[in-house]
Amino acid sequence: MRWIGAYAHGSSRPAKRTKQVWTQVVADEDTIQHALTYAQEIAAHSLPTLIMLKEAINRTFELPLTAGLDFEKRQFQATFALYDWREGMAAFLEKRRPVFRHE
Repeated sequence: MRWIGAYAHGSSRPAKRTKQVWTQVVADEDTIQHALTYAQEIAAHSLPTLIMLKEAINRTFELPLTAGLDFEKRQFQATFALYDWREGMAAFLEKRRPVFRHE
């Protein structure tokens, strides 16, 4: 998902060179429609996973690097217990879109 890497520490020039920053400019009249389309794209993912992702991103800004990475690893491992993880993996293997139940 492109929005995960939307924040980069330090100067934007090195981040842009390494593709860590994504920007998109839309016309004023298209802003609302673009935002709604983007929100629908995000909402199509598993809600518990999105909640865990947001918490991991917020937490890593508050923790030292190694503690933040450990927290992200634990969050990632916790997703294995979700039904949506199994559905996502099955959908990937079957080359179809996942149908998440948000559990």
